Amino acid sequence: MPDPPATVPDAGEVHVPRPRKRVRVDSTATAQPPRTTRLKTKVNQEEENASSSEATSSATPAQSPRTRSTTKANQENAKALTSQATSSATPAQRPRTRSTTKANQENAKALISQATSFATSKKDPEDIRKASENSQPSNIGPAPAAFKTNTKARNRARRSTKAVTGAKRTNEFSTANSTEGGKRPEVLRAGSPEAIPQSEPLAPRTPKSVNRVAQSFPLTQKLGATPVNFKTTGNISKTKIKAEELRTEVVVELGGKVLDDKLVLENVETDPAWAPSLYHHLASDSLISDFLKKSDSGYEKDEKGVGRWKDIPKKLLKESDLYAPLVEIISRILKEFGQDKNEASTREALDTHAEGFKSTDFSLETKPDIAIVATGSSFEIPDVSQKGFGYSNVASVFDAKPDKRRTELVALVGQLGSYCRQIFIQQPNRNFVRALIITERNVCLIHFDRSGVYVSPYVNIHKDPATFIRLVLGLSSLNEADLGLDVSVKWTVDPETGKKTKGTISTLGPNGKPITYNLAREAPFIRVEIRGRGTTCWHAIDPETGKSLLIKDAWRTSARKPETEYLEAARGINGIVQMISAQDNCAQTITYRPDGFSSPNFHNRIKLRVVLEHYGRTLWHFESRLQLIAALKDVIAGHKELFKREILHRDISLHNILLGKPGAVAGLRGILIDLDMAIWTYRPSNEMSPDKRTVLMNPDAHWFRYSKGALIYQSIAVLMSQSDDCKAAPAQDCFDDLEAFFYVLLHIMAMFQGPGKLVKKPPPLLQDFMSTDARSVWNSKSSFFARPSKNGLYNKSFWGKPCVNLFEGYKLLLEEMTKTKDNIEAKADPEEYTETTILEKVEAQAVLLETMSGGAEMYYEKIDKLFCEAIAELDCEEIEAHVMRLNPQPSPNDSGLKGGVDKPDGELVIQEATEKKTPQSEDTAVSKDTPDADLASVEARNKQSETHGET
Repeated sequence: MPDPPATVPDAGEVHVPRPRKRVRVDSTATAQPPRTTRLKTKVNQEEENASSSEATSSATPAQSPRTRSTTKANQENAKALTSQATSSATPAQRPRTRSTTKANQENAKALISQATSFATSKKDPEDIRKASENSQPSNIGPAPAAFKTNTKARNRARRSTKAVTGAKRTNEFSTANSTEGGKRPEVLRAGSPEAIPQSEPLAPRTPKSVNRVAQSFPLTQKLGATPVNFKTTGNISKTKIKAEELRTEVVVELGGKVLDDKLVLENVETDPAWAPSLYHHLASDSLISDFLKKSDSGYEKDEKGVGRWKDIPKKLLKESDLYAPLVEIISRILKEFGQDKNEASTREALDTHAEGFKSTDFSLETKPDIAIVATGSSFEIPDVSQKGFGYSNVASVFDAKPDKRRTELVALVGQLGSYCRQIFIQQPNRNFVRALIITERNVCLIHFDRSGVYVSPYVNIHKDPATFIRLVLGLSSLNEADLGLDVSVKWTVDPETGKKTKGTISTLGPNGKPITYNLAREAPFIRVEIRGRGTTCWHAIDPETGKSLLIKDAWRTSARKPETEYLEAARGINGIVQMISAQDNCAQTITYRPDGFSSPNFHNRIKLRVVLEHYGRTLWHFESRLQLIAALKDVIAGHKELFKREILHRDISLHNILLGKPGAVAGLRGILIDLDMAIWTYRPSNEMSPDKRTVLMNPDAHWFRYSKGALIYQSIAVLMSQSDDCKAAPAQDCFDDLEAFFYVLLHIMAMFQGPGKLVKKPPPLLQDFMSTDARSVWNSKSSFFARPSKNGLYNKSFWGKPCVNLFEGYKLLLEEMTKTKDNIEAKADPEEYTETTILEKVEAQAVLLETMSGGAEMYYEKIDKLFCEAIAELDCEEIEAHVMRLNPQPSPNDSGLKGGVDKPDGELVIQEATEKKTPQSEDTAVSKDTPDADLASVEARNKQSETHGET
């Protein structure tokens, strides 16, 4: 946001008036119309013109005889000041207000008069200032209250004035203000004309410096999608979220439910014996006893033998009274038990309640009360930090609370969860994160992993100091495995910069033997949610071959089949991601719980590591229409082959489709990834119903991206199954995935007006599809197929006839499929819903859908034909664009596309273009699209080609 305009500067010590209505004045003396244009009457316009003319004439040499005796420097200075003063009264520099008051006109005249006086005299600047104070117009009036209190705006105005005149603020009136009740105005002293020549252009004021760090992190690291990285500058994002909203979202993500208009967490508290049983390997009972007996431990017993931490107040007046004593106690514990440092790592407890910890996209700032700042293999200094610490280099965080708030479970879990979510994101090799709530009497352990959250009962830190000490040691341990870090991922950290320079990741190779890959410099992709699959994708390099690979870590529920089962069956299918090797059961969340733990809300998750072929970026980064359409064609063809092998993907989305490698041939121009949600089609139909997944909009994400389970890509039938009114959800089938592919195409066409050029605002229809309410999206999509596409859904001038025809043809096919499925649903509807009739309905649906699926190949072929036609037309456009670049002004006899002629047998002559076209040009993406201006000629030539039977 630009700084507010400065007032008109004067020479010497210039009194800065505080007008009742601020007048916008350009600091460079160049008339610039303001954003808001006022409406003037003819009389007001004439008055202001007259005032401007009068002010201009007052500064001419004819009316200033003493000008001849001034120095050349004073003359130049006078001209510049007079020019600035004159411009302030011209109609071009219109004030922000809609009406010009007489007071403002008088104020402008007075300022012009001051400038002229200085230019025509040799008086001392101090005398000029005193004279200006005495001659100040009386009708200006006192400054508005808002202007008096807006110190920030006033400071910006002063800095702008300094940029114009070189003025320096003096301290003369800071004393006067204190002695005279602050009634005297601020004073600015102008720099000498020799130091800043007024005849030369003035440099713009340098804005306050911002710590900008070029950082590489994944665009979808917070979005829950396919690994894709981008370079950015660490500016604070405009997208903000309130802390309370974030805490609520975290609680819902962890399984919170709304009961009686209140958000509650159920079945998250664990056995009381669990917390005291942890971390005994870090401190034995005897060592703890010896420590507590020391005078400098901070723990003492009274005459009755009742012990307590003496530095913690018995009666807490305010939360902040806990910070300092807790940091001191924790520091003593770490030092006593040797957990503060070793040869490779350090741990330090710091009071961070006033320090903002940044999120990965810098749009969010949170403030843990106490942080254990760490150094070591898995930690690095954050990119933007005033103190050198953040979520990327903390072992754990603690929050201090009054004991009376310990019953606020939802609020405390939400607050600590917002911290720990960022630790998961910024420390991508985390398996779990733990935090402590510490009051003046008790301590509580909160554990977060991919199965959710669970909380220990409160333990009295005075009566059971051993448990308190062990929890502190465990959450600050120098052993990274104790902290929940996956030690199979290791980094080398530069000791001077504190940044990670290189790393390795270990797993099993194709032969089943252990292998260690080098991590690429590209940052990994991480799903933002704590609870869920927690997918992390590492970019790696084979140390022997130098080949780029993608290593995927994901946590599946123990009831689901591993992704490797489907990847193994998909070997050799073009357009489907290919697996190199895998390692299952790397970790399980049940092992982080107490022995024999069970809960209705708990689902054990198993960590799977898969090594995959490396491909390009997501469709979001397409470079041409031809590249995009070819990638979608190959992916749908691959999906068809996958379906033939009795595998249904069920998670089609924009971020699960990658572009092929550079120069990829037909069939490999697009790659479908992420088979986590896939199922076998021969499963019983009642087991193939759509999974009801949580749909959350990510607070850090832009308005067109979602965390997971985005409704925008789900078919109408899948959306219907999420309704409470749906008694028997239809089995999910290949037609739902084909409909999802269409929504991917719609999403991109609606969002882009060129490669890498997003529209300013998504069209209303797309916004409806982006709703988080399944019923609302269901209604919007049903209405969309019931009527013709509205204008404005996509940019026709960019996408052109080939893409538009593809879109509309695909839509017509989906209308046909949707009607068929609706008829099946209607035929299977029983007159009355009971357990028996629901089962009968499911069976009836299965029979009818099986019949429909028998004709699935027909729909695949029709869709493939649409894509082939679009690719042929786009390829023709590419040829024409290529010819135009080679011969921008062809002669009438040229045989290029623009000047092509027909042979007698009807063959279109495109000699130069065909010479340049390679045998695989149809299968190769071109980096630039046809200019918009050529679309008309392209369409005409396409029609001509179709007339002659040419493709």
